[in-house]
Amino acid sequence: MIYYVDDNAKPTGEHEIHTEYCDRLKELKSKTRLGDFVNCFGALQKAREIYPNVDGCIHCCSECHKG
Repeated sequence: MIYYVDDNAKPTGEHEIHTEYCDRLKELKSKTRLGDFVNCFGALQKAREIYPNVDGCIHCCSECHKG
C-alpha cells in the first residue's frame, strides 16, 4: 500500500500519515509520497526522516495513531 505524509502540521504539531485510499488524502493541500509499505509502521519510520513529529491518521492508520 502506498503511504503519504501531510506536509502541513496539525495545530498540535503532528504531521499525519495516510494510505492512498484514505478519504482525507484529497483534502491535503500538500503531501509527500513516502512509498509502498506492508503496514503503517514502515511508513511512520520513513515519515520521521522528514518530520520529527509524526502520527498515523485515526481513520486509515489507526494502529499507528497515538490517540
